[in-house]
Amino acid sequence: MYVSKFRPQVLVESKANKMAMRTMGPAKVEVEPYKSIRLPKNKPKLPERVPHVCSMKKPPVPLCTEHPPVLMKPKRNFLKTMQKLKKVTHEPAFIDIKGHRQILKDSGYVPVYAKKEDYGKIPKYLVQLHKEKLKKTEEEYSVLKHELDKMARKLMSDAEREYILKGLRKTWKKVHSDYQLLPFVLETFSMLARKDRLEKELCRLEANIALFESSRPIYLERDDLSDFTLTGPRSPTTSEHSPTCPSEAHSTESS
Repeated sequence: MYVSKFRPQVLVESKANKMAMRTMGPAKVEVEPYKSIRLPKNKPKLPERVPHVCSMKKPPVPLCTEHPPVLMKPKRNFLKTMQKLKKVTHEPAFIDIKGHRQILKDSGYVPVYAKKEDYGKIPKYLVQLHKEKLKKTEEEYSVLKHELDKMARKLMSDAEREYILKGLRKTWKKVHSDYQLLPFVLETFSMLARKDRLEKELCRLEANIALFESSRPIYLERDDLSDFTLTGPRSPTTSEHSPTCPSEAHSTESS
């Protein structure tokens, strides 16, 4: 480890100087009193003062015995003039707790948007977009209608409709009689499955009967009546949201 050879000397000198100026500072201070009394050598010279002389004098103050000249009164009536002038009205302002002043119209506390002329009306660009979309839809519909007309599907005649309707009613009577012959107490899974199948079949037949009894047109893809497809508008489909058929209501009452 390195140790300087001047270390003992530094310790002695630091302690000696520290003890000499411990309380009152150094023992002797050199003072040169003549330096503070001597004038500076580069002192600037001030300009000489010139006495101020007034070029003109104001008239003397009139004596108490003298009467000053009376000034002519103006013919203009300032009160009437001020009444005729338009009154300056300041815009209503809003001052918050900190003292900041804001114009009430631009502060956001007043529903300015509700006072607009076009408030509550559909914008013009939305109306234009709706018209364009409607025109495009009509063109697509006309093209689709033209293509459907080319297919030339056959409209079902009244005789064919009546023939199919009789067959549906006959099938419904048969299924309904089978449904009525079911026992009141269903003990096996096969009996429950048969009851569920008959209810679905009754609902399907009732929906088809309602379709053929309605006045809606029914189109056929082929001339064969045994293999036809219903393509009328809004063909009935049984779903969980469809109303309960009478057979289901009868089954619930009987059970």
